[in-house]
Amino acid sequence: MKIIICLDNHNGYMFNNRRLSSDKCITDDIEKFAKTNRVIVTPYSHKLFSERSNVIVNNDPLAVASNNDYCFVEDSDINKCLSKVTEIIMFKWNRDYPYDKTLSMNLDNWKLVSHADFAGNSHEKISKYVFLRKDE
Repeated sequence: MKIIICLDNHNGYMFNNRRLSSDKCITDDIEKFAKTNRVIVTPYSHKLFSERSNVIVNNDPLAVASNNDYCFVEDSDINKCLSKVTEIIMFKWNRDYPYDKTLSMNLDNWKLVSHADFAGNSHEKISKYVFLRKDE
């Protein structure tokens, strides 16, 4: 499975059970690279993707995802399924937000294969990083 996650400068992704931020440019980019592959989201995230035909809503996307599926992770702990993850697409807001949940995974076993910066609708700069498992 492929994980998509959005983080701030401190790898924070949620505060008080809410996303830190959102930007339509990210969901547009996800649509471009996911193409016809399934993008599995929780009911919480669904409103960001409501007009996308390949989006599947599930209470536990990480449990039902197959190899070619993308999981947009906002309110799930990816550590419980890390052994099944083959790719990580990480969007960084390049800002400091208050947070109470952070991504705590070690990226030593991951290889950065691409990095790009782009302007979003609500953020001057968004960085996109794509990591593949080193043994892939």
